[in-house]
Amino acid sequence: TVLGTSFNVKAYKGEEEIEVALISGKVSLSNGSNLSDKPLILSPNEMVSYNKKYNATVKQTFESEQILAWTDKTLYFEDVNFEQLVVNLERWYGVKFVIDNNLWKSKNFIERKDYKGKYKNKSLETVLEAVGFSYGFDFEIDNKTVMIKSLTKKGGIN
Repeated sequence: TVLGTSFNVKAYKGEEEIEVALISGKVSLSNGSNLSDKPLILSPNEMVSYNKKYNATVKQTFESEQILAWTDKTLYFEDVNFEQLVVNLERWYGVKFVIDNNLWKSKNFIERKDYKGKYKNKSLETVLEAVGFSYGFDFEIDNKTVMIKSLTKKGGIN
């Protein structure tokens, strides 16, 4: 229920998390399935994350720059893993990633959850150059397909 406000909702098909972040005003949230459940009321700079798989709700504060970056044509990553990066880049640029199977065998590559970056109005190639440098991979863009190749660059996690 919107109570005179501005807010951000993040709810993508196929993802387990739904987020509602309040910028101004008030929002009342309830799951709608059990009328006896007390609704959560959000105040500015508070957000609720709901995990569908575990039926778990978490209320917390948030950094507005990160949550609202997309409204300023800015990609913002804070302590994400490579899989989260790929999902966001696929949505943002309308591309599909094909990733070398050898990369998924690298423990450092799949367990790492420390990527940070902020890209305002940058091309996919520019973003991938930075990510590739950090992770130590090469890439090739062919129309709407991005191929991530084995760890060949110096630096990164080699």
